[in-house]
Amino acid sequence: NCILLFIILETLVFRDEKDRPYALFFAAIFCVHPLQTEPVIYISARSVLLVAAAFFCSVLAYVRYRRGGSVSWLAASVMFFMLSLFAKESAIPLAGFFALLEYHLSKEQETGFRAFPVALIWAAALCFAGLRFYQLSHAIVPSITQSYPQHWLTEVSVLPKYLRLALLPFGLSVDHEATVSWPGVAAGAAVIAATGYLVLHWRRKPLLLALLALPYLALMTEMLVPLDDKMVEYRMYLPLAGIAALLAACTKGWLAGRRLPISGRTAAAASAVVLVIVLGAISFARAGVWKDPIILWQDANNKYPGLARPYVSLGVSYGMKGDFRKSIGYLEKSVQIKPDSSDGWANLGNAYSGVHELKKAEECYRKALGINKADYESYYNLAQTLIETGRPQDAFTVLNEMTVVFHDDADIKMKAYSVMETAGQADLAKRLLEGR
Repeated sequence: NCILLFIILETLVFRDEKDRPYALFFAAIFCVHPLQTEPVIYISARSVLLVAAAFFCSVLAYVRYRRGGSVSWLAASVMFFMLSLFAKESAIPLAGFFALLEYHLSKEQETGFRAFPVALIWAAALCFAGLRFYQLSHAIVPSITQSYPQHWLTEVSVLPKYLRLALLPFGLSVDHEATVSWPGVAAGAAVIAATGYLVLHWRRKPLLLALLALPYLALMTEMLVPLDDKMVEYRMYLPLAGIAALLAACTKGWLAGRRLPISGRTAAAASAVVLVIVLGAISFARAGVWKDPIILWQDANNKYPGLARPYVSLGVSYGMKGDFRKSIGYLEKSVQIKPDSSDGWANLGNAYSGVHELKKAEECYRKALGINKADYESYYNLAQTLIETGRPQDAFTVLNEMTVVFHDDADIKMKAYSVMETAGQADLAKRLLEGR
């Protein structure tokens, strides 16, 4: 991805060969920036890397097509954009970037705006959005815990935090506190107002507009749709590329018509090397935090002791090491902070089960299911607990409810059947299969 960004900078911004070191510098900043540690190391962020790779390839193919390439380059651009959509639905708003890119290329090539290639990309995005919406509308998902206005105010508050992490990367954490606060909303509104000013100021510079829009487009899906995680560092992967490219374009504009003396160029080169080394050292140190889950979540817990998720993750991590008593301590703290967390109650049930306090485990599983009926693992674990306490009929009731909730999932039904059959309850297992 860093190499692809370097090629994009060479293609769109620094087209003169003597400007290649500038493209290399901004690509290197993107490469070694401390914000990149989470998307590169965290397995859950792999889709973000794939979106960026496919999107970068799509942009390069589109530019090649518009600068005289054959229609096969357009086909390649659409294909790569579709790959980015398949990687993650957050790529849907990126279709808007191509409209601004086409506007820039039409000015550059002194041709009219070509709506057809842009329409192809938009059609792919809209079709995928429709299919994804249909899929989600028929899926069993947890209920939204925050209203849309609250979510949008939260996201406005988060914007300046994201920007600060991009420009001053300290205080990195696997979990961040993201709540509605009026100072945060005011700071976010100031960021949006500044963006609006730049849009007006650069209205005749479409490349700058496109690069300015890219971070917003990359974050748009998470900003519009209420999610449990309001602020996650790996979401800044593609926006950071847009910020780096925007700074590169601004640098190119500032350098236009200027000739720096040798001493100035030497100082600038030395400063650039030092900055890359410093950012690389911070990233290396940050990567060390990720070597162990307990170190990682203890770091988050130290920075944000009022958040429940680090306590849950620490509890799970200690449970995986067999230290269930310490696990219970962290998980009980998590449900005190967030009593409506089905994840916290479910994992607390697992911890109590690990020390054979089955009555408490049962209570925790029932609380988890009372919050989230779509938690099939809690159904399964509750049924196992009831069987261990000699209550197979109650276990059958729980598993039967699970098969009703997940009525279209044959694997869930077979799993319920195997639980009862393993417990020696062949008749009840047969009833589960028959739906009685």
